[in-house]
Amino acid sequence: MSRVGLGQRWDAVRAGALAGLVLVQLAVMAAGIGEASLTPAVGIGMVAFALPSCGWAARALSALLLAGGTLFLWRAGGSWTEAFAAFGTMVPVVVLFAVIPVLALPVQLGGYGHSVAALCRRRVRTPGQLYRVISGLSYFLSAVLNLATLPMVVTAVRDAVQQYRIARPNRFLASGVLHGFALPTLWSPVAPIVGFVLDQTGVSWLRLFPLLCGLSLLGLAWDWLRHAAGTRWGRRAAVYACTGADGGPDREAAACETAAAEAAGTGRPLWELALAVGLFLGAVSAMSLAIGGGLTRTVAVLVLPAAAVWVLAIGQGRGFWRALRQHVQVKLPGMANQAAVFVSAGYFAACLQQAGVGAAIGEVAARIADAVGPSGALALVLATPMAFAYAGMHPIVTLTLLLPAFRPDVVGLAPELLAAALLCGAMATFVGGPFNATLGVMAALVNESPFALARRRLPFLVGFEVLAYAVLRLGA
Repeated sequence: MSRVGLGQRWDAVRAGALAGLVLVQLAVMAAGIGEASLTPAVGIGMVAFALPSCGWAARALSALLLAGGTLFLWRAGGSWTEAFAAFGTMVPVVVLFAVIPVLALPVQLGGYGHSVAALCRRRVRTPGQLYRVISGLSYFLSAVLNLATLPMVVTAVRDAVQQYRIARPNRFLASGVLHGFALPTLWSPVAPIVGFVLDQTGVSWLRLFPLLCGLSLLGLAWDWLRHAAGTRWGRRAAVYACTGADGGPDREAAACETAAAEAAGTGRPLWELALAVGLFLGAVSAMSLAIGGGLTRTVAVLVLPAAAVWVLAIGQGRGFWRALRQHVQVKLPGMANQAAVFVSAGYFAACLQQAGVGAAIGEVAARIADAVGPSGALALVLATPMAFAYAGMHPIVTLTLLLPAFRPDVVGLAPELLAAALLCGAMATFVGGPFNATLGVMAALVNESPFALARRRLPFLVGFEVLAYAVLRLGA
């Protein structure tokens, strides 16, 4: 058999194995039994199937974390049963990353993107309105679609942006989409970072939701205010220099593009999308109250049934199964880097705890918190995820490794305040960290460098972090 044939067969085996492991873990999480033995076994299986297919950087980091954790545990006299259990630390988060994209399938099959494009054509009259529609749509869709929001919104609104002949359309589009996308990661249950932080700090999602949602809406208002002020003060005059004679879009170009869009087809009404999002969030809330078990577990268990009910309601059952098969065959193998690094980071952090190193890290962090006081500790918590993002670290990996330093009793902050600060800091990394997957996807969509996109996000992010600091200090 040729090398190409072997490679294709290995990809098929890897996709099937990862899908099987995800389904096993979902069954364990749904039943609530066998977690002590099956979840670590799933973690070992994920590393075994993912590691050979990782890029060199992910493979090296995973190997370093696995070797380092084993060394610390061995020197502390730990047992092999403790090492085995450590592999299960991050498995639920990896499973959540694997199943969340399935929620995007009903949106794609229902053609809701066409409805978004039609909304822009009918209701938008000025570039300022267009920017608010773009960021608002990104905000709304990110609450349920997560990363799938980016290509959907860019595709839906690109024609509307071109109708205004904006001088730097890609920069305009990237700002609106990225800023709107990032803010729901403060509170949305489909954002894995939310479940991870709340599960680790022991804070209820329902209890913290009003604060987190309020902070995200404050951030959205800050973004709109920045854009409006920049336009009014003339800094963006060149951006809108090529609009039509009446200051609106070029009508001739708009007519041509509208006709083309109408010929391409229409989507289902957007009220269905709003209803689906509301029902899903309601189901998450009800299940959290009824059985508890943590936000990560609740959302992971609900995603597949929710997506299945949604596609059956809109009559797209066959298309859904085809799209789901493609997700298993293409997207799951593409998660190799993520799965290997996350499981390895969880293993390393658990080994540090078992070896007593976590207590030493906590003592150092406590001394720093005592030296800088509550205000300084809050500022450090907000800034730390972003600092590690520039070293290429995902915020979940960063918080996993530094978890002993981010306990409420160590930093001197209430659990709710600490959770909110960690989420605000992590949110900034999704659009401000040049190595994050978010900027990688957007860079491909708008043909710009991730570093350029990250640099242009800094004014927005600095302003938001200052606002978040002020709000959280008032609540301290």
